[in-house]
Amino acid sequence: MSDRAKSASNVELIDGRFEIDLDAPVPALNSPRAEAYEARDRENSRASLYGLVVSPGTAWRGAAAHAALEIRHPALLQLHALGPYTVKGGKRAAVLVLERPPGPRLSVRSAPLDDQLVRTVVLPGLLDGLSGLHGHGVRHRAIRPSNLFWADERKESIILGECYSAPPGHDQASDYEPIERAGASLQGRGEGSDAVDLFAVGATLAELLSPPTTEKPDPTTRLLLRMERGSFEALASHVHCIGALRELLAGLLIDDAGRRWTIEEVRTWLLNPRANAPAVVRPRDGTRPYSVHGKGATQPRGIAHLFAQNVDAARQDLQKGQLVRWLRSSLGEHDIADEIEKHIGRADELARGRRTIDEDQVARVCCLLDPVGPVRFRGLSIMLDGFGPALAQAVLAEDEEAQKSITTMLTLGLPTLALRGPNAPAAQKALEAVHQSLRGHLRSKQPEAGIERCLYELESELPCLSPIVREQLPIGVHRFLAVLDRYASTVQVFAQRPLDRHAPAYVSARLEADLLKKARAKSFAMRTGPSEAITDLAMLAMFQIQSDAKPTPNLARWLLERVVPSLEGLRNKGRRQRLIRALKQKAQEGDLAALLEALLDPREFRADEDEFRSAANRYHALGQQIDALARAHIKRAQIAGHFGRRIAAGLGTAVFVVACFVALLGSRL
Repeated sequence: MSDRAKSASNVELIDGRFEIDLDAPVPALNSPRAEAYEARDRENSRASLYGLVVSPGTAWRGAAAHAALEIRHPALLQLHALGPYTVKGGKRAAVLVLERPPGPRLSVRSAPLDDQLVRTVVLPGLLDGLSGLHGHGVRHRAIRPSNLFWADERKESIILGECYSAPPGHDQASDYEPIERAGASLQGRGEGSDAVDLFAVGATLAELLSPPTTEKPDPTTRLLLRMERGSFEALASHVHCIGALRELLAGLLIDDAGRRWTIEEVRTWLLNPRANAPAVVRPRDGTRPYSVHGKGATQPRGIAHLFAQNVDAARQDLQKGQLVRWLRSSLGEHDIADEIEKHIGRADELARGRRTIDEDQVARVCCLLDPVGPVRFRGLSIMLDGFGPALAQAVLAEDEEAQKSITTMLTLGLPTLALRGPNAPAAQKALEAVHQSLRGHLRSKQPEAGIERCLYELESELPCLSPIVREQLPIGVHRFLAVLDRYASTVQVFAQRPLDRHAPAYVSARLEADLLKKARAKSFAMRTGPSEAITDLAMLAMFQIQSDAKPTPNLARWLLERVVPSLEGLRNKGRRQRLIRALKQKAQEGDLAALLEALLDPREFRADEDEFRSAANRYHALGQQIDALARAHIKRAQIAGHFGRRIAAGLGTAVFVVACFVALLGSRL
């Protein structure tokens, strides 16, 4: 995707066209997780651009960025190029080349925006920009006043800012997140549906219609207030605007995503503003608050949030059976109470100490209380569709503790439990197969399985994070093989494996299903049995076929050197040496598939087997002949012995007779 060159000054060249001047920062255009620099288009000097360098260790939105390269829309900042090679702080980082916004941010204001300006300029611009993204299957997930720009000084239109430099929803204050996602960890908020962006539109309009100095409760208190009273009441009750706008806000800030206004419904409202927002229907409150560590909640979602923040208190409450009793008596939620007892035990079992509560069971209870909310465990809260960004962030930031916690969440099946809970929405059921597959990868003993496989299955555009190629940030399969081939040219000791835990997981996740199956079959095609080296060659060969990548002679040479010991199974030394010479010539071509086919050529192994079998038969026949001769020799010896004994006996008898005769004759004389 990108090409890099360095000039005498500190300038990066992206795609052979866009220059990023790292000595010319533009702080006004910084994003929370990226720094802005001056940029220039060599082919169009009039283009107004800037480069955005993503902070190393950030799980930026590669899939969304790749899709955005094909989008041209006046209400969106155009993304011109991606580059993986910008050096920052001694590490590699991604860079985005973007259209420069012509005006200031909408957050720069001294008074509430005029109702008419919001209705005729801001809202239509938001809808147009989101339509452009949603039409390509991308959600913005960063709609807020500070990420919107005036398109001109006359304030006749707006432009939506970039949304690629951080995980979805990561840079948002919790007010701009729907209630089910607002309590999630920043890196685990997930992408969500189009309705998530529409909620952010409502929160943005409420903010722009309010005085910029409006005091707000702290985020934790505000979040609990939203859980108890609803988002519209908490975020927009103070807004002074015409009645029709208040109805618009009510339609956008409704907590039930299925009833939240869509873009089409908002467009209809723009044509004929009227008071037709859906009535706010809140879940039933308990007849009395449930208290956790001094804070009260009247709904299961709020209790789940408080339990996750106070695990020890939650364990004590569950051990005493307090929650189950409250659900039955105060809320009438017998199904949830029954499900909780099924997982942690009945009240009598807990009271007798036959079962105890640990943090795993607290996490399960939270999933059952709030099935549409995040999975809460060990200080992390991750939405069901947010495990990919959260895991990528943990790996990129080298946060081993977070990686272990996420692995445990998946191993325990917490996401699946939430999806199967009594109040789980049908719209999320599609995620159940995904999470079951992830558990399968964690249980598998295959070299390409494990948490690394989960990472690349969830994040389709994440570069391979193998230590061999990680610092090069190879975006796309072509770059991966090219970087691996370049590294292979420097390898002196071929004992090192080219594919570690990350690389086979990356390749397996990116391979099409039929090619992955073929690679596994090839791994077992060697007459001498499968080996790690042959498996690596088979997977990379299929990868090269799928990506139609350029030849990789250095990588082929490296793989061949590791495969050679497998040829010791050939019994004919001359044949083995001839085959190795032929394979080395084939490796110079860099075609891994051709190298694999030559290595697994059945004719060589069949001829070697036939020759060995023939030699074995000859050896066996000669052995039989030798045995026959030996048996004949033994028989002759036996016959000779027999006749010898008879002759000896006869001679002995004759001598005895003669002796007796002589003795008798002598006595007579």
